[in-house]
Amino acid sequence: MKSDLHRFVFTAIVLSTAFLRAEILQSSDSVILFKSPSPFTVIHSSACTVEVEPKIPVVSIELFAQCMRGSEGEQEMVSLGRLSNPPYRVLWNLDSVYDQLLTGASLYAEALMPDSTIHTSILSGIFVLGIKKPVPSVKIPFGKNFSHSEKMLLQSGGNASLRDVSANAMMYRDNQQICVSLACFDPYLSDTVSPEVRKLLGLRVAIDGSCKRKPYLTKNVYIVTVPLEGQPFRTTVQAGYRSNGNFGIKQETNPVAVPFGIHIEKSRGFDVNVSLPVKQIFDRQVPDSFTCNILATVIDSSGAIRELSWSVSPQNLSPYIYGTVYPANRFGMILPFLLIALSAFGGFLIGAIIMILLRHFVFAEKWKPELLDESDGQLA
Repeated sequence: MKSDLHRFVFTAIVLSTAFLRAEILQSSDSVILFKSPSPFTVIHSSACTVEVEPKIPVVSIELFAQCMRGSEGEQEMVSLGRLSNPPYRVLWNLDSVYDQLLTGASLYAEALMPDSTIHTSILSGIFVLGIKKPVPSVKIPFGKNFSHSEKMLLQSGGNASLRDVSANAMMYRDNQQICVSLACFDPYLSDTVSPEVRKLLGLRVAIDGSCKRKPYLTKNVYIVTVPLEGQPFRTTVQAGYRSNGNFGIKQETNPVAVPFGIHIEKSRGFDVNVSLPVKQIFDRQVPDSFTCNILATVIDSSGAIRELSWSVSPQNLSPYIYGTVYPANRFGMILPFLLIALSAFGGFLIGAIIMILLRHFVFAEKWKPELLDESDGQLA
């Protein structure tokens, strides 16, 4: 359990925290400069030109790409080719490259110098997007509770160790807040789970207020974590260029005062609910649609810590893969009742008009008394 915990902590740091420290190591005094692609490039095509330019004479340059591979998020380093003469340019085939999100891929240029030394330059923050995959969507009601909310099924991505673990979430909104509820069935949550481990379990909600589906996190993404042990905290992210010209992503994690509730039932699982303030997520008001992901951190059959998520990806925090939420507004909730009332009133009004017309034109003839024909005789 201890080794699994260490492995999860390391993975969480790499995928959810350390990626926030990704940095372009290329600087003005580098022996090799990257001409293509540019930092922060988002690639949608099946190939990309990688070109470097040495500032001093070199014997040869070998180019490498480091990418996240497969559904488990392992890193893989592949050679793109060795070049002995300019132009130092290769075509990077991306047909078999998985989506590179959050920190993106990194490119390495190793230059063999005339004195047999090797100089290395690194360019990180290269994002590769393949064919757009379908994302889940849900309509959430305007109201005061979850009674009319649709269930949002959280998935494991086919991990066999999570076969007995399941979770679903629900959402609703009002004028002030977006409320999220998570119900998780986890039979491996036993009495022996330490408080340190419970701090890693619970609910995480990520909402992209800009709805731009960037592959990397930005300050517009509102991330709140509600652990089973401790207080909720918010992670704020900002990407950009540092004073030395390098690209970096800065994160801040601070406690956040939000209404929340937790119920834990040993060997059964846990329930978590939280209310998120609308004013902190969106600039003005709740839009007609926004994107988000909901994650549950759980214990699997082997005792390792895993994640279930509404929209599944090895990089579950990337806004590019978030699901779409369609919130109802107050008028939308009143409209059905208004239509029913108007229909009832309209039906009554139409019925009354028809009755008046019938009495005037049809029934009046039937009830009209017969007139005496005075030519037949005189009244006595």
